[in-house]
Amino acid sequence: MEEFRRPIFKLIYNSSSQGSCTSKLIPDHVDLDCLPSTLTSAQTDQIDSLQQLKVTTSTGIDVSVSAQGWGSLSALSFSYGYSKQTTHMIDNIVKQSSTMFFSLAKVSYVKLSMFELTLSLSDKFIYVIENMPCCTYNSSVQRYVYDFIIDYFGYAYIYEIMLGGIAQDLMSVRTRDVTQLESETINTKHEAKIGFYISMGTTVTSGYDKQKHDKFMEKVQSETSTRLGGDPSIKDLNAWAKTVSDNPVVSKFSMKFIVDLLNTQRFPSDTHIADKAKLIKTVLDEYMNQPVYCYNNCTNSTYGTCIPTGIFNVGKCQCKSGFEGQS
Repeated sequence: MEEFRRPIFKLIYNSSSQGSCTSKLIPDHVDLDCLPSTLTSAQTDQIDSLQQLKVTTSTGIDVSVSAQGWGSLSALSFSYGYSKQTTHMIDNIVKQSSTMFFSLAKVSYVKLSMFELTLSLSDKFIYVIENMPCCTYNSSVQRYVYDFIIDYFGYAYIYEIMLGGIAQDLMSVRTRDVTQLESETINTKHEAKIGFYISMGTTVTSGYDKQKHDKFMEKVQSETSTRLGGDPSIKDLNAWAKTVSDNPVVSKFSMKFIVDLLNTQRFPSDTHIADKAKLIKTVLDEYMNQPVYCYNNCTNSTYGTCIPTGIFNVGKCQCKSGFEGQS
């Protein structure tokens, strides 16, 4: 992700966590908690609106941040045009008038939490902050923050991560076909979950009606199944889950703004550290203040106006009399 670049903290690897679930070296001042390696039951979300996509993103992506700046940080991280996943979903929902069925199952392995107060900052990060121009906002300050802070270190840092495995499936169905299938007493959300288990090599017996499922699958425009972590060559889902501990991936992380680190405790000899923090935040606010996106910019002002929806930085064309459509 663009939020993270070079190391901000100085991580020192001296020893492994004795008696834990891994023999790998753990950085000093980082706690390791072993988690039950159990495969969760799949959860399927039916997404046919920006609001529902926002709800799914907030629960499925599993990103939490410090209270300060949550709105702007999340808005940029998952905004249209910035996040490939969000852009793909919105194009299908809005532009293609499709309903997306997103199924997800996870395997937890370990949680790593760093105790920030006792961790030292990296030498390069300290050097960049100490040599930052101050204290009037101008083009030189803006260029310095872009080149040596945002481009070099990103604008956020991770303080807690969970490692494990992720199995997911994404289906696209025309919304009009979903309506038709539901009118025929076919539970599309249930059939999408059945499809997830079948795509993951699991034999399904409970709640499986082949005729209904085949009818649902006929309407599926596209389907993408992926496994992250473990041995992806293993077809059976439960057998794959047992390999996650050998090759885990990040399944959840918590992050904060790097501005939170600019204080007198970490930079006791820098009398301008508070001013530098304000300058960096000003640049970050500008960086995150992206223009609202409307398809084709609503053609032009004669046809309609781009109105913000407040979700993923996407707007909606408010058409003038005699015009209609998304663009």
